[in-house]
Amino acid sequence: YLSFSRILFGNSEIDDVAFHPIYGLLLTPVGWLDGQSLHTSALLLNSVLAGLIVYCAVRFSERLRANRMVVYTCGTIAALYPASTSASRIGWAETLITLIVLVIALLLAKGDTFSWCLSGLLAALGVAVHPRMIVSMVAVYLVAICCRRFKHVSWGALPGLVITTILLSVTRA
Repeated sequence: YLSFSRILFGNSEIDDVAFHPIYGLLLTPVGWLDGQSLHTSALLLNSVLAGLIVYCAVRFSERLRANRMVVYTCGTIAALYPASTSASRIGWAETLITLIVLVIALLLAKGDTFSWCLSGLLAALGVAVHPRMIVSMVAVYLVAICCRRFKHVSWGALPGLVITTILLSVTRA
C-alpha cells in the first residue's frame, strides 16, 4: 500500500497490488522518503487518525445522548485500544476505516440532507480504502431505504463511486 504514495515520485511498481489505493495516496506528500521513514509517516498518520477516532467516538456517544460515564468510557476505550494492540506498530488502513465508519454514523445521526449525501460519498470512497467497506456502503443504503433517503445517499455516492472506480482502475488494485 505504501507504493501508492510514491506514484508522483516515479514509482512504477504497482503491478498486481492486493491493496486499495486511498490509504497509500494519503501519504503522497511524503512519498519521496525512504522505506523506513515512509512507514514511520504511516504510523504518524495513524496516530492522527486515532486521535480523530477518540473525538468522533465521544461525539457519537454524546449524539446518542449517552450519560457522562458512557461518553468517558467510549473516549477511553477509543484512546487506549490502539496502543494496546500490535496495530499500533503497523501502518495499515484499519484506523482510517474505523474513522470513516464513525464519521458516517455521526452524519447519519445528524440526519439533514447534506449529511445523507456526504455519508453516501464517504461510504463509496471507503471502498477505495479497503474492499470490506462495501459492507458499510450496503449498511448506509439499508438505513437510507428505511429512512426514505435513498436518493440523497445515491447523489452523494455517485461521485464517490466514480472516483473509486478510477482509482482502482488506474492503480490496478
